[in-house]
Amino acid sequence: MICARERALGEDLLGVVLAGGRSSRMGQDKALLELGNGTTLLEHQLLLLSPLVPQMALSVRDRDYAFLAGKLQTIGRVRLLRDVTQEVGPLGGIASALEEAARRHFAGILVLPCDMPLITGALLKRLLCLWRKNPRPLVSALQESSGRVHPLVAVWSTRALPHVRRALARGEYALRRAVEKGQWQTLRLEPCEDALVSNANTPKEWLAIQRALASGTCLRGKALPD
Repeated sequence: MICARERALGEDLLGVVLAGGRSSRMGQDKALLELGNGTTLLEHQLLLLSPLVPQMALSVRDRDYAFLAGKLQTIGRVRLLRDVTQEVGPLGGIASALEEAARRHFAGILVLPCDMPLITGALLKRLLCLWRKNPRPLVSALQESSGRVHPLVAVWSTRALPHVRRALARGEYALRRAVEKGQWQTLRLEPCEDALVSNANTPKEWLAIQRALASGTCLRGKALPD
């Protein structure tokens, strides 16, 4: 896919890593799980976004990440962003991030969950290219070959903010229903790429992801090990 030069792809977007979940199935804070090199998932995702966007935000719920301030400073251009709406799931983080992006005059947000470390920069560039070529839809998201859409690996336009506000007001917290179906576009993955959007929600899933990272399995177009 041919589009603008890579450095310009996300130049008017705020990069956002979502780390506001309860991690109840993992039994510990997923954002602070460490990869083999000692980097937390939180840091890994911020470093992945860093070359693509001019500024980044870490979306959190009510945890105190002050102890990470030193590490975040080494990454640079990161600020903590607390959810303004509690107990509504990821939509609260999206709403807070869009509010921040609108205040700072960004066109939208490039959002990434903290628990998806197999995502690659090349895949995010393809997503940005899709959005850059057609910025009219309110949400541009990744979609597995099976059809499953990932609204947390997506570009959300700040024009989606009124829709998100209305969804919150009526108690509709499902991301896919916050914005009308006709306002979405997706980048469909090849079957061999589906593993790249694997989440670490449970200890078993985290172990499979660690093995995949160590072996490079997912990058060779194979499914994750059981």
